[in-house]
Amino acid sequence: MLLRLFDQLFAGDGVRVNAAEAEALLDWLLMTPAAVLPQAEQEALPDVFVALQRAVEAQEPVTLLPSYGVLAVIGTFHCAGPAAGVTEREAVVLEAVVQHVAEWKANSQRLDPNHYRDRRAWRRAILDQTGQPTVLSQRGGPFLV
Repeated sequence: MLLRLFDQLFAGDGVRVNAAEAEALLDWLLMTPAAVLPQAEQEALPDVFVALQRAVEAQEPVTLLPSYGVLAVIGTFHCAGPAAGVTEREAVVLEAVVQHVAEWKANSQRLDPNHYRDRRAWRRAILDQTGQPTVLSQRGGPFLV
């Protein structure tokens, strides 16, 4: 599920989940101890819970979670770490996702997204210039699940 969240964030501004995925995310979040998150992520979590709950109850085939909500989910799992039931292998992926998101936000090379054919190519260019490639950088992508 982490790779799916990452891949869709990589490609655009949100993540589409079906009812089963929404239920898995909701269960995972409900079992995760409260985490200390940045303010924006804390404010996004209630919206994420509502969207996921609606998707489960209505058995929606596709529900769009906006990127700010997905970042809140990722931040929750990252902050909770092992308490969230994250395995050592998942922790490596989670660290890479968190690093990539931070690099996209910082965009230290000031790459203009308008010079790239799509968001995926722009984000790939940002990651290509990182001084600390992660396991996801080395794997390439897309990570369709």
